[in-house]
Parts: sequence; C-alpha cells; structure tokens
Amino acid sequence: MARVLPTPSELRKLLDYDPATGVLTWRVRPVEMFPDLRACRSWNSRYSVKPAGCINALGYSLIGINYHRLLGHRVAWAIHHGRWPLDQIDHINLIRDDNRIANLREADNALNSRNRTLHKCNTSGVAGVSWDRSRGLWQAYINNNTGRISLGRFDDMRAAIAVRLEAEEKYGYTQNNKRKCT
Repeated sequence: MARVLPTPSELRKLLDYDPATGVLTWRVRPVEMFPDLRACRSWNSRYSVKPAGCINALGYSLIGINYHRLLGHRVAWAIHHGRWPLDQIDHINLIRDDNRIANLREADNALNSRNRTLHKCNTSGVAGVSWDRSRGLWQAYINNNTGRISLGRFDDMRAAIAVRLEAEEKYGYTQNNKRKCT
C-alpha cells in the first residue's frame, strides 16, 4: 500500500517554518496526537521547538514525517506556498541546507543543471571548454534541453571561452557555472 505524502496543512500542524532563515522547527504537539499523556510529554520535551531533521550525506536537510523521509527544501516550499513542488527545487546559491524561501525556486532538470558549480574533473578552469588532444584545438560546447551542442574548435582558448560565454547567455546559465566546486 502506497503511503500518501502529508498535505501542506498537515505539515503546518507539525512544523514551524521561518522563511527568512530557512529553519524548520517542530511544533508543540497536543495530547490528541499521542496514545497517552506520557508519550505526549516525552515527545514534546525531547523535540518541540527544536530544529527538525538532520543533514544527510549529500548535505541536504532531511526530515522524517509519518514514515516518509522528506527533503527539508521541499517541505519548506510546501509549507510556504501551500502545495508540493511540481518538479525539482533549486537552491539558487548552491548551499544545499540553505532553505530560505528567497534561495529556493521551482525548476525542471534543465534549469537545475544550469545552476551548478564547475565540475571537479574540469582541467581547463572553464565550464564547457576542453582541450581536444587528437586535433590540438580548444573545443567549446554547451548542453541545452536537446543535448550537447558543439560550439566549435579554436586555436586560442580565449576564443573558445568567448563563444561559450555567449552560449551561456543565450541558454540561461547562471554565474554559478563558473565557480569551481571544492
């Protein structure tokens, strides 16, 4: 039997969300939510008014509710907007546990992929520019919704970078693509 996600109104009964800080905290729960008064007091003394969840191995906030492991940014979105996101949620500043509403936006896979750091395997220092050893030229490329697009091969690395920057503007890439991840 499939478990149903909690509704945003159910989330609001369990959690407080501060959109300015992005912090989700457990609310004090009434005795009606527990089998007895002892269980209620125990849960409230241990969890209520404290930050909800933990940070997982990938750096995202993770919250357990009704046997669901929910990502904190999706919970924050649902509480703030009154609906679950239709697709992905993108952290604009790339900080995975920064769940301020100003840092979250709904995104499809293409938009989310455009907002990421320079891959750690990159050796040229520029996204979408690589050295083609077989031809002895700099190659520029970019990915869009239809796949990888070759922007050409160049003798000069600066020319390849210039073409790549034009394509980034055309396809809506962000400044985060130029930052090297650590």
